[in-house]
Amino acid sequence: MATEPAKPQTPLVEMVSGGLLRAGTGKPELGLTLANRSGRTLWAQVRFRTPNGQHDCLLGKELEPQSKGDYLCPQPAIQADSDYPVQIVVFGDRSQTQPLERLNTRFRFSREDVQAVGGR
Repeated sequence: MATEPAKPQTPLVEMVSGGLLRAGTGKPELGLTLANRSGRTLWAQVRFRTPNGQHDCLLGKELEPQSKGDYLCPQPAIQADSDYPVQIVVFGDRSQTQPLERLNTRFRFSREDVQAVGGR
C-alpha cells in the first residue's frame, strides 16, 4: 500500500517502501524500509504513531553503509481514513545523541486497504 505523501529521502537515508502489511500471524502491521545511502554507519529511530496513541511503536536500528533496514510495528487493528504519522530521526552515533536528519511522513489507508490485510 502506498504512503502519503511521496517517499521522503535525504542525502543520507531514503524510505524505500512503507505502508500496511499483514504479519505472519495474520495481524496487520505498519512497516517501512529505510536505505542508508551514505558511506558511514548510521542509527535510525522510527516512531510510528497511531490515531489513539495506544499502539505507538518506537524502533531503533543500526544501518551499515549502503544497507537497508526494516521497521515493523504490529497492530491489533487499523483504522481506515485516519492518519498514522511516522517520524524518522537519523543519528551519527551509537548513543543517538547526534541527530543528523529528521524525516516526517504519514500513512493513511482506505477501507479497501484495511480489509485486504484483515485489519478490520
